[in-house]
Amino acid sequence: EKGPQRDIAGLRHGAGPGGTCVNVGCVPKKLMYMAAHQREQMVGDVAVAEGFGLSVPKGTGDLNWAALKARRDKYVRNLISKYGDNWRKEGATYLEGSASFEDAKTLCIKLNGGGEKLVKGKHVLIACGGVPMVPNLPG
Repeated sequence: EKGPQRDIAGLRHGAGPGGTCVNVGCVPKKLMYMAAHQREQMVGDVAVAEGFGLSVPKGTGDLNWAALKARRDKYVRNLISKYGDNWRKEGATYLEGSASFEDAKTLCIKLNGGGEKLVKGKHVLIACGGVPMVPNLPG
């Protein structure tokens, strides 16, 4: 968990739909790992390959970092958009902002895009994220 991010006014902002894993953690990391693994499979250790008499063309495995990052970011954006698509299909409404309780069944949401919205419900789910805690254990 990357932990909460705060804007200049001190308001907390989460990672977005999908949480830390999808936005800045597991998914982007795995895409970068897969790209590195693919390059290793293409080129490996050039000295070893050449020692077996294999020729490795100059430039094989060169990395275009900007293109890799752009493709990774596009993949993540596409994945995030699927959350919204699926929520809409199920009739759910997604609101992003900072919420506070008005009473036991009413939330006042200060929307990230500006404005406020009151939401009432029989049950309220609080998905607050978290920050890892390292236990104070010897060793």
